[in-house]
Amino acid sequence: MNRFGYIYNPNDEGNNPQIIKEKSALEQLGCQKVFIDKKEQERDRPQWRSLLSCLQDGDELYIMSVGNALRGVTHLSFLLQIVKTKHLRLVSLSNRIDTSGQLFQQTTINDIFDMIASLPSEISAIRHANDNNSTITRVINPDSIGSRRMRKRHTMVINMYNGGYAIPEIMKKSGFKCKGSIFYILKRYGVDPNRKVGRYCVENQFKQTV
Repeated sequence: MNRFGYIYNPNDEGNNPQIIKEKSALEQLGCQKVFIDKKEQERDRPQWRSLLSCLQDGDELYIMSVGNALRGVTHLSFLLQIVKTKHLRLVSLSNRIDTSGQLFQQTTINDIFDMIASLPSEISAIRHANDNNSTITRVINPDSIGSRRMRKRHTMVINMYNGGYAIPEIMKKSGFKCKGSIFYILKRYGVDPNRKVGRYCVENQFKQTV
């Protein structure tokens, strides 16, 4: 049984103190090797692909967060399939998830659902980290209740916008008072504010999915 760690470094600096700290933490948890992809490798993620290819049945995979490891939400099902097929133990430190049940026993199903709901905004924030590093740090901080609420609110805005809702409807549901706030959030997470998709959702459908 081998234990590996993975970190995606969204910054240009190779000696990023935060990445050094996270790498040290993974090594202290027993990871024999920590794979790290840099910002210029964001599209191909060669270290992530190398890690997945070397995993054997029963190995353990430690990541800082699901949003940090994945390039998109669609990759989550692929990762879970690998975990299931190879009987891996997956540990996400920031999300407080351990598929073996040894750690984070207080984590609930609702916590996991919140993590999945927050993935689009978290992944977008990490991929655009160099645009506004201080803002991104506040957005993806998993330890703050206020930060979780903010992410959930922002995720609602993004999901409604991508779902075709009109801006006034988004403002009403999210509680924001001006259009500028909505467009600020879209820009903050790298969402194109010049959508071409038409409105196809209705309010009752939204209530069932939020």
